[in-house]
Amino acid sequence: IAHSSALRGKVRQSTTRRPGNTIQLKEYEGGFLKISGANSAAGLRSDPIAVLLFDEVDGYPDDVDGEGDPVEIATRRTDTFQDAVIVKVSTPGKPRGLSRIESDWNRSDQRQFHLPCPWCAHMQILCWRDPKGVHRLVWEQDSTRQVIPETVRYLCAGCGKGIAEKFKRKMLDGGRWIAAHPERRQVVGFHINALYSPWRHNWHELAQEWIEAQENPERL
Repeated sequence: IAHSSALRGKVRQSTTRRPGNTIQLKEYEGGFLKISGANSAAGLRSDPIAVLLFDEVDGYPDDVDGEGDPVEIATRRTDTFQDAVIVKVSTPGKPRGLSRIESDWNRSDQRQFHLPCPWCAHMQILCWRDPKGVHRLVWEQDSTRQVIPETVRYLCAGCGKGIAEKFKRKMLDGGRWIAAHPERRQVVGFHINALYSPWRHNWHELAQEWIEAQENPERL
């Protein structure tokens, strides 16, 4: 905010009577941004909220200050708004059946980002291993078990040809979200993994992590 002229003039300046610009509170005309930790019951239940954002929900405690589930406590703050929006984001961090984000995903419309093959245009998701157990990312490695970057390729589920990562940007540009259960309109869910990363080429790094995790169940 301090380095953005567009934002600097919108956030209320703090005064001795009204601290509207602190680390955890940013007030502006028409609303405010409040940040709270999931381990603070007082912070979670203090204000009515129209837009509620939860980050890394699988890392939250099951009970906070003896008052119950932090997600439930905060969600109650949206009850006064008919058009409230609740967003939950997380890397799955708990076993199946115990994960908050998995539970929400299972009741959502389950959207995944489908990309076109540069060879046959078949639309598909990028996955490490498909439902049939076929590993889609393949590579070659040298005698020291190091992945040879230029050999890493993704096997198209349509034509079976190997796709080099250099095509990823073009594939992402032609991609679209497709819901597996469009009839579930109440909860919109999005799932995506590191194979899609648009920032840099990382398939060879992920392959190397996979190789090195084979002898370590926790890393795997």
